[in-house]
Amino acid sequence: MWPIKKVLRPKTLLLLSVGYTLVISLAFLLPGKDLPPTDLPLDKVVHVFLHAGLLFLWLSYVNTIQTLTSIRKKAIFSFAACLAYGIVIEVLQENFVPLRYADVWDIAANGTGLILGGLVFFKTQKYFGNQN
Repeated sequence: MWPIKKVLRPKTLLLLSVGYTLVISLAFLLPGKDLPPTDLPLDKVVHVFLHAGLLFLWLSYVNTIQTLTSIRKKAIFSFAACLAYGIVIEVLQENFVPLRYADVWDIAANGTGLILGGLVFFKTQKYFGNQN
């Protein structure tokens, strides 16, 4: 079996999606003193790409679930869930993580990343399709 087919199995995609979500959650919830200082808007770029990957992985997984629900409805639900996740992370940073603060621009960067992840998913979907 081709390696890509193994990666695109529903259980593998679910494991990748959950694992990725846990890893970025840990990264977002590190205390501020553990982060390297920078004057660049690198933080926003990181938010964009991490959330693009987040939505791409979750869309890849939900696309393998055989239901009568259209991929469009699955995509809207996944986008909303990932956006809510980003907002919850910001609230947790503000209230529970030392030296980290909520930032509306982080939420905007998250949304931008989600749009990017959705576009990449729909542009590449025709190449990978449902490989189960």
